Amino acid sequence: MNIRTKIILPIIVIFLGIVSIFIGRQGQVNADIYSQSGSVTLYVLLTAAGFLLIAVAAIIALFMIASSETKK
Repeated sequence: MNIRTKIILPIIVIFLGIVSIFIGRQGQVNADIYSQSGSVTLYVLLTAAGFLLIAVAAIIALFMIASSETKK
């Protein structure tokens, strides 16, 4: 796997995590405004999943950097 792929894959996962956090947080705000307390749990889980995606992307990036092959 080339270095560009090793950089792009974690960035894509981090971007998905940020989008998930944004959608989850906006959903929490909208559910609070309209007093739909039942749907708040879904948005809290979506926000938590976004943070988990970012953490997983960081771990993936570390493993990809650690497994990089040096050219001689």
